[in-house]
Amino acid sequence: METFFIIAITLAIFAFLIWLCIFVPLKMARNRNRSGLGWVLISVLVSPLVAIVALLAMGPAEDKTDLSETFA
Repeated sequence: METFFIIAITLAIFAFLIWLCIFVPLKMARNRNRSGLGWVLISVLVSPLVAIVALLAMGPAEDKTDLSETFA
């Protein structure tokens, strides 16, 4: 029974780390019109905290799909 709890806790920690390193920065980047893959890589390679704080500090990116002002 003790082995079951160790495995369950290990899986729970692993799932939390995946959520923190991948899904949180991905969702935040997509909501801010930024590259999800790029921010997930930053999160995995540097730190999830750095990626999350940087995304919060930078805010939303400009929408580059509106070219009407460029050619008007």
